[in-house]
Formats: sequence, structure tokens, C-alpha cells
Amino acid sequence: MALLVRCWAPCFRLNSGFATLRNGSIIIALYCAFLHILILFYSLYILMGGQSDTFYSPLFEFNRYGMNVASILLVIFSISYIFFCCFGLIHGIKTETRFYYLPFLYITLLEILLVVSFAIFMVYRYYHNEWATFAALIMWSFSGYHFYLYLVVTSLYYEVKNLQKPTFIVLYP
Repeated sequence: MALLVRCWAPCFRLNSGFATLRNGSIIIALYCAFLHILILFYSLYILMGGQSDTFYSPLFEFNRYGMNVASILLVIFSISYIFFCCFGLIHGIKTETRFYYLPFLYITLLEILLVVSFAIFMVYRYYHNEWATFAALIMWSFSGYHFYLYLVVTSLYYEVKNLQKPTFIVLYP
């Protein structure tokens, strides 16, 4: 039971615009690793004394101590995500081991839910600010795109699961 049959990736497949689930999942793992490298650099910038008091920053309501604690947690999370989720997913795809898909599937779904809840919080808390609604729409669009990427990896997981399903042949009826 595969949810999707192929991955829509027009930037990487100019002829047809579609990639196989395997190649698309590798691209998704590299893309997610790149995003978490950006989060890692942002957190290091905050730790070195950078400002995070703009409205669009996820750390804008914290004081200096809270920003440092949140930045340290983001550094630990980003490094863990890159190694366990992204590289684990790539290793699982190449060796066709479904177990390595699971950290990516669980943590990515948790991230999507956190971004959606943060957008709801922004609309609820700052309802008088029209930029909060705009930021929430951007976050919901981002979450929708990442949910599609999540469906691609989940489809590959189910495809590998169906390929590895044991078949029993009755020799003597």
C-alpha cells in the first residue's frame, strides 16, 4: 500500500519533473540536512551574541538566558537530526533497512506538528498584528510542503515493506 508512486521534483528532473521514490527520498534527506545546518548556524549566531528580537524569529520572546538555553538545545537537536535522521535515512535507503527510516519519520512528523502549533500560537497571541497572520500562512505553507515530503518517504517505506514481505509457497497440499 504505497501512498505515492513517484516524487514530484521539477528542480532535479527537468525532463519529466518526476523522480523515483528512492531518489526523491535521498534528495529529501539532503534537503532536510541542509535546513538543519541553517538552523545550526542560526543557533550558533545567537550563542555568539547575535540578536533575535525581530518578530519573525522563533526566539523573539525569550530573554538573553532563555535564548542561550534554546540555542544550545537547537544545536544539540540539529546535530542529532542530521546524523540520526538524515544520514540514517540515506543509509536505510541504500541498504533497504526499514528500521533506519523510523527516526526520520517520527521526528519529522513531530517537527511539522510543532510548526503548525507555533503558527496557531502566533495567530492567537498576536491577533492584532497582521504580520502574525502572514507569518502563520507562510508557516502553514511550509508545513504543507514538508508533509508532502513526509508522504514521499512514507510511501518509500511502505514500498520497501511490501517488497520484503515474506511469501510462503505450499509444496505439498
